[in-house]
Amino acid sequence: MENNRKYIVIADPDIEYIKSYEEDLILKFESQASIQIITESEYLENYFRIHRDIDVLLIAKEFYGDYLKEHNISHIMIVNAKKNVDPDAEDADRHILRYRPKSELLDFIEDSLAREGETAVFEELDEAEEPEKSTKVIAVYSPIGGSGKSLVSVALAKKMKKLGESVLVLGCDDFQSFGAFIETRENADPELALMLREITEGTYWSILKNIYHGEVTCLLPFEKPLSELGIKSSQMYDLITLLKQKGDFSYIILDMGNTLGKTSQMLLSIADHVILITEPKKISCRMIEKLYYNMDLISVDKMYTISNQYRTDGFHLDSDNLFGAFAKYDTPEEAMEDPLFYRLALDIIS
Repeated sequence: MENNRKYIVIADPDIEYIKSYEEDLILKFESQASIQIITESEYLENYFRIHRDIDVLLIAKEFYGDYLKEHNISHIMIVNAKKNVDPDAEDADRHILRYRPKSELLDFIEDSLAREGETAVFEELDEAEEPEKSTKVIAVYSPIGGSGKSLVSVALAKKMKKLGESVLVLGCDDFQSFGAFIETRENADPELALMLREITEGTYWSILKNIYHGEVTCLLPFEKPLSELGIKSSQMYDLITLLKQKGDFSYIILDMGNTLGKTSQMLLSIADHVILITEPKKISCRMIEKLYYNMDLISVDKMYTISNQYRTDGFHLDSDNLFGAFAKYDTPEEAMEDPLFYRLALDIIS
């Protein structure tokens, strides 16, 4: 637990029940603990997709399950609507009847916080065995419009996920074009755009609610362009910084736009790796050469230049600077089977 600050989580679909003691809960414990209240099963599922360290969990019987054993939870109390609980049940002594005096519930929280160091309800995970969180950022960039950045971003994410890595795709171009290559047509909640303008402690929970977990894990694209929502490069930079600090993903893939101004430079500056996409065309090669000449604008650990061979007028690149090339693909599913993406993923992971 960081800085001795406690974490209290309340998970119950009965909103009216929570309202009955929410004010007292906050007044009593907000000075010593962060309090998270969850009322939706979908949000609960997303919340516990990531490993959690919790001091006190009050959870409704219908939300309770063995999945909680995967987390580090010191004290659990099950809120039960039934009047009669099987006395022989394994967790019988951890039930509290819903709508009992709220003082009982508050006393349980207070006593639990005071009993720091006691044996947890579930066996605590060995923190020494947990790998250190270190999120790497991969920026997929090209100064050439329509070069295949979004397809490469999604195909690489699919390949890395297939190799067992935790990867999040984040659309950083104005229209968030990668959305055309994912199976869902869902969009991010417009309220998230407002929260991204000024990131606070509650912003991360809104981000989690808007993460899509499918064949590709991604922050859902907005229906409107980022510029229309007032989201600038500085907000995207803060968003990426927050995701890195939380460390819930091993890799974040940024699907960039094709400009190279202060906007792109700011986002590229936070990247550990840059995948630069070009084409075997004279104009494209000249643009890449100009970028190479101004390479001091991009400072990263490693850069990979790959070529979209489909768009060509017969002009060929100097192979010395080329990591590889990919052929024409209509979908990321086809592209991810290209040996190039396997080599690229392995080189990044290693």
